[in-house]
Amino acid sequence: MGNIVFIITFLGMLIVSTIVLLDINFEKIFKQGKIGSIRAFFFITIFIVSSLAAICMKELVEVFYTILKF
Repeated sequence: MGNIVFIITFLGMLIVSTIVLLDINFEKIFKQGKIGSIRAFFFITIFIVSSLAAICMKELVEVFYTILKF
């Protein structure tokens, strides 16, 4: 059950974090013409945020399952 929660949360957070990062104009912190740097920053940030959210949600579900199982 934990793996299903991880995958669903990871995929959901990929979408949410992509939308949020597209709305933020973080391109201003990079020099003009540094498309490779912007894409790398974008990918790494989305991957880290999605992974952390998925791990936290998986652990939270496992804790609730253990508490409710008695």
